[in-house]
Amino acid sequence: MPVDRYSTSLSTTRSGTLFSHQGVRFIRGFVGGVDELPRRADELGLRTRLAFSLSSYREGAVDLCFDHELYLALIAAVASAVGCDRFVVGDGTGSALDSSLQALRERMETVPEVEREPFEQISIARDERVRALVVSEPWARVGGPDPYHDSYVAAVFCDEGSIAKVEQEARAACEHMGAEVVETIAANPVPKLTIASRVRRAVHRALRSNN
Repeated sequence: MPVDRYSTSLSTTRSGTLFSHQGVRFIRGFVGGVDELPRRADELGLRTRLAFSLSSYREGAVDLCFDHELYLALIAAVASAVGCDRFVVGDGTGSALDSSLQALRERMETVPEVEREPFEQISIARDERVRALVVSEPWARVGGPDPYHDSYVAAVFCDEGSIAKVEQEARAACEHMGAEVVETIAANPVPKLTIASRVRRAVHRALRSNN
């Protein structure tokens, strides 16, 4: 199966954390009044969107936690789907190149567990060509709108021809990690933002940066 291409380095090395719930929502496209097309994705011609909304809870705990292993398995699934093996973490303007999935994991695990967050942006490339962009929005910090309320969101931007394979491999990764795909939402194929929604996004962005 496609998942085998990345399971050795990520999916089979669980830290031992027990979860009472691992839920993932798949959102195809752009939720009206909420989602936008990042400038970098637009510049790269990566305008088709699939988002993963992650909600995981540890056994015996009531607070949402960031399941970094599930997140990394989904990143691996995206890379596998688009046939890439290079990862640039940051915003693409001089950030360091991580050469492997294992390097991403090691970089994340240098941070104490309670302080871990999704990478703000990951460019997934082969040779010099970026084939997918993953942009994270930690709505868990500030609540956030439906369907992202209290979740960690990783939005994938790629070309239209790759999106079905990305979803297929992401579903396989969820199954492999024991996570349940609780809902699949078909949103708009293009962003639909009003002035008011842009203001709300700016406020949420400011709150997230201050937390």
